[in-house]
Amino acid sequence: MIARVRTIRLAPGSLVQALEMLHDDELPALRLEQGFVGVLALASLSDSAAGERVEVITLWDDQSALDASGAGAVSDARIIQRLPRLAAPLDARVYEVAQSVGIAGATVARYISAQLRPGNVETVITIFENVVMHAATEQTGFRRGLLLIDRANDHAVSVGLWLSEQDLLTSEQVGYLRQQIGQFPAVVAAPVVPETLVVAVEG
Repeated sequence: MIARVRTIRLAPGSLVQALEMLHDDELPALRLEQGFVGVLALASLSDSAAGERVEVITLWDDQSALDASGAGAVSDARIIQRLPRLAAPLDARVYEVAQSVGIAGATVARYISAQLRPGNVETVITIFENVVMHAATEQTGFRRGLLLIDRANDHAVSVGLWLSEQDLLTSEQVGYLRQQIGQFPAVVAAPVVPETLVVAVEG
């Protein structure tokens, strides 16, 4: 399975319009595509440094399914046309889905984007599978976890999806987050900085 991740940076006041477009236009169109697996739209409601932002993750059976769909340049052009007040150009990357565990039904996400030290992709996948996901599934309110890998650029995205913000905060208070981040200092090129994003679309 692969994932296409688009970062949409919006001018202030454009977030509601963007989410309505994703839910009402993009999602129905995606569901008609062969090989489409699912979508997550994760919204940052108060990113004061760069305006409002949405991370749109679409999941596909494989690269050929993505290539045959309208989810690439055509979809990006539609977003640009419908949302003229973008604060920055769309940024899109394709990742391998190294791990996908759990079920739908989340309201918030812990989102981590990390540059890896060269040669550590397999180590990250092993830690995520054997340590991080095992610990996550023991946390109250944990719903789903994704690990996305860009091998060519030594980059990883981790998405942990939670039933409620209180569940996510509780996992931090009991030390879960600190313990998991402690697994990675030797394999990341810079300190890991988790973000809490709102699950705006899940389908």
